[in-house]
Amino acid sequence: MGLTKPFMYSLTQKPASSIDRSSQNPNVKSNSFRMVTQRAVDEVVNYIRKPEATQWSFSNTEIEVDDESTLTVSICNNPILRVTRTSDNKDFDRVFVFAGGVYDNNGNPSETTKERLNGLLNALGWCGVIPTRVRVFFDQEFGLTYFGSGENKIVLNSNYCVMASILATPTEFIFDDEMIIPRKPTVR
Repeated sequence: MGLTKPFMYSLTQKPASSIDRSSQNPNVKSNSFRMVTQRAVDEVVNYIRKPEATQWSFSNTEIEVDDESTLTVSICNNPILRVTRTSDNKDFDRVFVFAGGVYDNNGNPSETTKERLNGLLNALGWCGVIPTRVRVFFDQEFGLTYFGSGENKIVLNSNYCVMASILATPTEFIFDDEMIIPRKPTVR
């Protein structure tokens, strides 16, 4: 498929068993990590081109397109992305981003969740579903993960917000204020 290069740094894959991780920088993601993201991106691009009910899974990532053409991407059965269409199924309606249910010690989404989300958001931007440059990113000053673009962002963290929605429009980044789900309240 001709869409591979914008989403991956390398097409050369080594079997996971042959990679020596003892000297690997822990901040560098493995090729197999990116390969799973790339395969998920390819499936999402296929959905954008031709939405039809389907199920797909590879490694820990699952994709389902239901009968109403709603796409859901999950990691270990925890949704991380959902794309809905209008009732006539002609246009995209909203894009939902979830924190994913697996968090680091500070409540930020896991590295796997952030990797998958950024690959998927990049593909959605490249295909004109949402604006380009929409990302999930970590702010070292505050130690929090954000979802957004530039100054238009929201904290995506188990202690603040676990799901946010944007309108599916390629020219404007607009949060759907009614669809921002704060964390679940704790019983004290």
